[in-house]
Amino acid sequence: MLLFLPFLSYLIILKDFDFTFAKIWINLVQNRSYGQLQ
Repeated sequence: MLLFLPFLSYLIILKDFDFTFAKIWINLVQNRSYGQLQ
């Protein structure tokens, strides 16, 4: 169990990072498509 804890925390950090990156990516794509509409 002790060996599993660092792996679990690593997965949680990676998941948070992926979520933040996805939000930034979505914002960029929305900004680009919005700029093309104008």
